[in-house]
Amino acid sequence: MLLTAGLLLLPGGALADPKAGLAMHGEPRAEADFTHFSYVNPDAPKGGRARFAKQEASIA
Repeated sequence: MLLTAGLLLLPGGALADPKAGLAMHGEPRAEADFTHFSYVNPDAPKGGRARFAKQEASIA
């Protein structure tokens, strides 16, 4: 039992190579020099205004 507890405490994740991204399965899709997603226009105009509706909470 002591041997099993000792094996569970070994740092197995610390032996992994460092990566520039995170993937749940396999390799990350983006490279290390990732700048923007394919669906984003990096030359889009900046600034502007965002308007949000005010939501009233009613307690019955």
